[in-house]
Amino acid sequence: SSTDGAAIFALLRESRLRRRLARTLEGEAGFNDPVAVLLVIGFIEWIQQDDYGVLDMALLFVREMGIGAAVGIAVGLLAVPGLRNARLTSPGLYPVATLATAGLAYGGAASLHGSGFLAAYLAGLVLGSARIPAKQTVIVFHEGLAWVAQIV
Repeated sequence: SSTDGAAIFALLRESRLRRRLARTLEGEAGFNDPVAVLLVIGFIEWIQQDDYGVLDMALLFVREMGIGAAVGIAVGLLAVPGLRNARLTSPGLYPVATLATAGLAYGGAASLHGSGFLAAYLAGLVLGSARIPAKQTVIVFHEGLAWVAQIV
């Protein structure tokens, strides 16, 4: 059974686990959702199309994950200097810019028939590990957003 990403992130924030183990759990929790979506899409195609098989599903997996990973990392790496060079008038605008980054990553990957979920996740990881302006404001905003998402 896969782990729930939001629950794992919330638990690990206050955990005393070794950082390497915590990062491994966070990675597994974050990567399982894009794979689950991909498997559902692949199995639906398999059910609906008589000539769809294992090779088609493997090709779908490689294409979606490869494009999603490439777009997510690229958007994240481009957003870091973009946020550093942007002179936004209020620290409260930086969380909005990070949401826009996630949207661009998702949309860019999805338009290229890649995994938008994986792209948004990886762009977030890149931003989260970089030094960006108003980082504490961004973290607090996204933690609040994560709690709202869990409640919904």
